[in-house]
Amino acid sequence: MPPLLIREAAAGEDWIVAPSGDLDMASADELDARLTDAARDHPEGILIVDLGELEFMDSAGLRVLLTAARAASNGGTGLRLRGARPSVQRVFEVSGTDALLPLE
Repeated sequence: MPPLLIREAAAGEDWIVAPSGDLDMASADELDARLTDAARDHPEGILIVDLGELEFMDSAGLRVLLTAARAASNGGTGLRLRGARPSVQRVFEVSGTDALLPLE
């Protein structure tokens, strides 16, 4: 299993968080903390989670993304997901959360 690595970068007023590797029960808390920090530190733009390099995601990763989306919405900012591989997209489809967390 590839370890979870997380890159971050500014894109104008938006902030991009790009996890790569495996997002599972063992690594979900790390992404959760980084998304919480990013939302707090960059409230003026949209938080973009680029899933393009994520190789695997389980329900723990899905929980993190749902929590981050709810927090971003309550905080007045937005969260966007982009670039998920088919195997990661499948987690959204099977769980029925693809309508709650639409992918760009």
